[in-house]
Amino acid sequence: MRKRRFDMQRKGSLDISVNAIVIIVLAFTFLALGLTFLKGVFKDVGKVTGAPLSDIQQKIVDDIITTGDKLRLDSYSYTIEKNSQMYLYYGVGNKQNQPLNYNVEIYEVGGTSPTSSIDGPGGQNLPSGAGFQWDFSDQTLDISGEGSVKSDVMSFFSPAISGSYQYKVIVHNIDDDSEYASKSFFVKVT
Repeated sequence: MRKRRFDMQRKGSLDISVNAIVIIVLAFTFLALGLTFLKGVFKDVGKVTGAPLSDIQQKIVDDIITTGDKLRLDSYSYTIEKNSQMYLYYGVGNKQNQPLNYNVEIYEVGGTSPTSSIDGPGGQNLPSGAGFQWDFSDQTLDISGEGSVKSDVMSFFSPAISGSYQYKVIVHNIDDDSEYASKSFFVKVT
């Protein structure tokens, strides 16, 4: 009789351990599925163009110092989907023998007026339906050293219509009311 009880207890313990193993396998399966789902949902969060923000801005500053450019963009050709947003980086370098007091304007080539504060400070709507947000306040760069170069970012909201668009960034010298530097760039909306 004793032998029988021992076997029953043993069989019961095997059932519990098999159940525990099944539960553990299911838990790991659901954990893996959940992590895969979250990875897919958040894969583009924090992604700008494959490099951290500080690296992009530092590269622009280094390029301005190396090349002697007054204005530099991170790219001169962009591709974006309709009704989406991306960030464009630019830098301004003072190549004058005096401090540079400036502000930044953005035009749509073919448009009649610079971007202005239609959507609030530093934002605007263009004839194509695109929009920008950036710091358009008056700024100052020193004659030399770290204060003679500044990198900044603007946000671009693509239009609802596919096509190719050309825009122009203008650095306006406030002191003598002139164009200090300008660069054009293209955006292909798909």
